[in-house]
Amino acid sequence: MANISFLQNLEKRAISFIKKYHPHYASFSGGKDSEVTVYLSKKAGIKKVIFFNTGLEFPETERFVKKFADMMDVELMEFHAPHNFWDVVESKGIPTKDNRWCTKMLKLENLKKLRGTVVDGTRRYESFARMTSPSEKKIGSVRMIHPMIDWLALDVWLFLRWKGLPYNPLYDMEYERIGCFMCPAMLNAEFHNLKRTHPELFRRWYNFLRGKGFTHEEIMNGIWRWKNIPAKLKFE
Repeated sequence: MANISFLQNLEKRAISFIKKYHPHYASFSGGKDSEVTVYLSKKAGIKKVIFFNTGLEFPETERFVKKFADMMDVELMEFHAPHNFWDVVESKGIPTKDNRWCTKMLKLENLKKLRGTVVDGTRRYESFARMTSPSEKKIGSVRMIHPMIDWLALDVWLFLRWKGLPYNPLYDMEYERIGCFMCPAMLNAEFHNLKRTHPELFRRWYNFLRGKGFTHEEIMNGIWRWKNIPAKLKFE
């Protein structure tokens, strides 16, 4: 592979960055970025991996997380959401791009129970919202460090190929983002894809939205994903 020297340098710098902070855990969501994070962390001597199961994960993600942890010979610490989404959504309202209360209640509350430093796979180029993300930050008493903060998605895929690592099968099902099956941050095309790949999950969320008053067109056009609809999505 023509890019081996480049990838070797990325790996070396990332491992050195991780070792500098003497972290206790690596965070694993089941996506490609966090998978590489687990690999790099193991190389840096980290043996504990945390997985925050929101209760809304794809079944492929749950299986892959366990399979990869076994492959890497690390201790998988699975935290289940402290709240049942289907109960909380009745009082909090539908999670949207501009009101993602779900992340705080289903993930961050568990994170704040930990102590120490966690290696995380956040990359600046994942989205516009993360373009100004720092290489480290504090969440409660936990320090989050991001050794891949400047990596491109191409770097990640090249790294996986170079190391011959498996990846979440959802990518081969045309998903770009690995997260909750009805995450408002997913592309609307991915929501349509859900109908094809996981019709039972699609029906559950579709029927829920219909019960909340959304029309078929509003659901399929992604209007449910916004609390305050941007002007570009409004129809005259």
